[in-house]
Amino acid sequence: MEINKDVVYFELNNWFSGRDYPNAEPFLTWICENKFSNDEWLKENKLVCVKSYVDMSQNFCVTASRQWVEEHCPLLLSDATLNYIIIRHSWKDGKEVDEQLEYAKPYKDFLRSNIEDAKFGYFLDYEEENFGLHINDGEDYDLWNHDEEED
Repeated sequence: MEINKDVVYFELNNWFSGRDYPNAEPFLTWICENKFSNDEWLKENKLVCVKSYVDMSQNFCVTASRQWVEEHCPLLLSDATLNYIIIRHSWKDGKEVDEQLEYAKPYKDFLRSNIEDAKFGYFLDYEEENFGLHINDGEDYDLWNHDEEED
């Protein structure tokens, strides 16, 4: 398969800020305002998005022009790292305990190297006829056989 350097594939999930989507603007606003579920916004921005449902979350496989990514979310193409915290609630000796876990993750971790690298769902080609929202019916998703990033 020939790699098109003018096309960028990135994957986001709306579950945990930081781990599943960058905890920085404009991603926070895009996820909060459900932009990747908005067919009109996707078409206006000439984006191709395949939305999949994963457990109780929504996953977005986005195909975009490199120019759009450079203009709207250049951190994805940078060597920058984002830091985020997850607070784990548990019980120890009959008491509730909160454990704060700190992580660092490169923004590039949200990029996929080609159209075949989606963790959940799939990517579509960057073609005008594909601009907008596409819903994955979920038949190709195996809930029990995906990699976990953290314990």
